[in-house]
Amino acid sequence: GITSTQAGHITANNAKVGTEVDLTGNASAGITLKATIGNNRGAYSLKFTMTDSSGRETVQKSVVINLS
Repeated sequence: GITSTQAGHITANNAKVGTEVDLTGNASAGITLKATIGNNRGAYSLKFTMTDSSGRETVQKSVVINLS
């Protein structure tokens, strides 16, 4: 088992993490960086997607990192 304090810490940390999180904290500049967690039958990955909508055309670039 775990203590009530540990349970509270787990709850607080889970509230900070989603399947997609904006890492920039300032989307008003027109550039965002999002992280997505993938799980395909126990094969985990991180996907980072940068979107720049500050110019005439929106540019989006991504990279996937497979975790071992």
